[in-house]
Amino acid sequence: GGLDLSMCPSEGPCTAMVKNIHYKSTQESIMQTLDALGFQGKYDAIYAPGNPARKTNLGYAFVNFLATDDLIEFHRLVSGSP
Repeated sequence: GGLDLSMCPSEGPCTAMVKNIHYKSTQESIMQTLDALGFQGKYDAIYAPGNPARKTNLGYAFVNFLATDDLIEFHRLVSGSP
């Protein structure tokens, strides 16, 4: 799907919901993936809600990017958009 930036300021931080993450991914592994993709220092928080009974996440996470431009670049990278 497309990227909806209607709730993001033109400058400054913006939180994105990242869907379809592997259910065994941890917040730490998501952070390591973001860093490996070149986003180290471009976000300040990750939250992956979980199912404690199954010890898994719910298939999505929230990432707070420090700049809307970084979110746009992340979306381009992971979605294959030009």
